Amino acid sequence: MKLYHRETITGRSIRTKSFYNYIKDNSWLILGGREPWLEENNPPVPSDTNISIADAFAAIYIDKVMLVKEDVNGSLSYGSHNYEEVSNSYNNPLIIYIESLIESNKLLDLGEDDYRVCGIYTNVSFLNEPNREQGEVVNAGDITSKEMIWVSNFSPINITQNESELFKFVKRF
Repeated sequence: MKLYHRETITGRSIRTKSFYNYIKDNSWLILGGREPWLEENNPPVPSDTNISIADAFAAIYIDKVMLVKEDVNGSLSYGSHNYEEVSNSYNNPLIIYIESLIESNKLLDLGEDDYRVCGIYTNVSFLNEPNREQGEVVNAGDITSKEMIWVSNFSPINITQNESELFKFVKRF
């Protein structure tokens, strides 16, 4: 007997909306990776069993979590694709766009000058509740609980005074 099965667009849309609602109001970008890789320009592939970044130093509030659709004229870009935001009532959303501004001076204030790992955490709790606004940076040592949902390893990014970096991530379902 042959058997073929596949998740429907409706099923994928339900997972997209569920994930969006889960992360939209309490997600933080966590930076770490102070220790050099064995081969600096060839970072290791992260494990899907990672639950934290061992030498995390900064937590940056993620202020843009949006349901989007691909649109060649869209105002949001990631890689070679453009996107446009859609409402939660949009029929069958399958893509989530995440964006956060990383301001170098706030990282330098924590005494850091480079990083190699970033993760997206949700359900984050702190010793002292921080502001939740664009670019808010908190010492990662103040985190008391969290759930890592994504991790990236990369070649070192040097933190340069008076520069900003726009972190972007797209999750497709």
